[in-house]
Amino acid sequence: MITNEDVSRFLLEYNCPKMRGYYYLKSCIATACIQPASVNHLNKILYDQVACKSDTDIYNVEKCIRDLIGAWWQEGDLKEFFSKKPSNRECIITLSEFIKVGKRRSRIQKTVYEVLYK
Repeated sequence: MITNEDVSRFLLEYNCPKMRGYYYLKSCIATACIQPASVNHLNKILYDQVACKSDTDIYNVEKCIRDLIGAWWQEGDLKEFFSKKPSNRECIITLSEFIKVGKRRSRIQKTVYEVLYK
């Protein structure tokens, strides 16, 4: 199970700027990890859920995430994942998949360690 802490750890590890869109992006990625189909309907499902939690509208959520991605792209750390500046959808999908794969890998490593050394 992917938690908000897993997403936060990942974003901080890759120097995601702490702008207002950070919390919106973190919520979107966490939701996309748990409900992958939600990314097919960014405005109707994902942004709406985040907007309701944050007492704002979907347009503000979308713009703040877009601004965050632009700033993160300029700083260069997002270039480890993309060859060109990603759209909101591309960023959310790619990073949620990356986090899920990393979480699975660490769980497998832990299991192997327990089998070999305990």
